[in-house]
Amino acid sequence: MLTEKVLSLSSGYGNEAWLMQASVPVARKITRDVKWPVAIGIFDYNAIVVQYSTRPYSEFVLQGSTVNKRFKLFKSAMGQAFLSFCEKEQRDEILEALRNDELQEDLILQDELKIKNFISEVRLRGYGLRIGKRGESTHMALPIKYNKEVIGVIGLSIFSSCFNDTIAAEYLELLKKSSLEIVESLEEMLSSE
Repeated sequence: MLTEKVLSLSSGYGNEAWLMQASVPVARKITRDVKWPVAIGIFDYNAIVVQYSTRPYSEFVLQGSTVNKRFKLFKSAMGQAFLSFCEKEQRDEILEALRNDELQEDLILQDELKIKNFISEVRLRGYGLRIGKRGESTHMALPIKYNKEVIGVIGLSIFSSCFNDTIAAEYLELLKKSSLEIVESLEEMLSSE
């Protein structure tokens, strides 16, 4: 028999609270270890909304808080990670909703082949990536998957001048490990009920 917590998570009701409880300690640990800020985001209608950020704990911050900030799905690392790694059925629903949104300005939505190539490129790379200009930050992000469903994303920001393939490979492994830790913590919380 499924517990109330499992039912609430699987129905999407209250999963933000569960995700935050599982992810905040992991995000803070990353920032303690590597000093760069980490953010946890969730999908909300047509964007990723940052629910938690370790920016206040990071020595390396170029801008203020990103909490409650909305990031576009195609243009942000977190959005790319969510859109590219969610199940095809969910992605198709999201794309359809974006196409029907009168305020949507992403030209890529008009070209199915460009969308397919975009998703393939992100999946091949293994993570969402937004490279900032000099003097800005670069962001990389991975999905947090629970029972095959992307329930959130975890992203790390680094000065663009410090970003290279070696750093990307190192932080990709760190984000993969951290995403798994979040899911394990979530499973532990749900099984203790």
